[in-house]
Amino acid sequence: MPFATVRKPLIASALLVCSIAWATQPKSPPRATPKQQPPELPAETLVESTLAGRSSARVYAADVAINHISDGRIRVFDAEKG
Repeated sequence: MPFATVRKPLIASALLVCSIAWATQPKSPPRATPKQQPPELPAETLVESTLAGRSSARVYAADVAINHISDGRIRVFDAEKG
């Protein structure tokens, strides 16, 4: 069989193998741009106050955060004066 008759299928199959190998190469992930860190938040300060007049009619409103219970708050309201 002469080489000229074998050459075309050989070239076609070589191109096919190369194109399959190129198409199945793992794609490199896009480069992630570095995110800027937000500025650090200022520390919270706890505020305490005394109840003037010591009224016994108080309403306690609990703000419970189940997922992070240490962040819960209790607010005390005067029931007579609002």
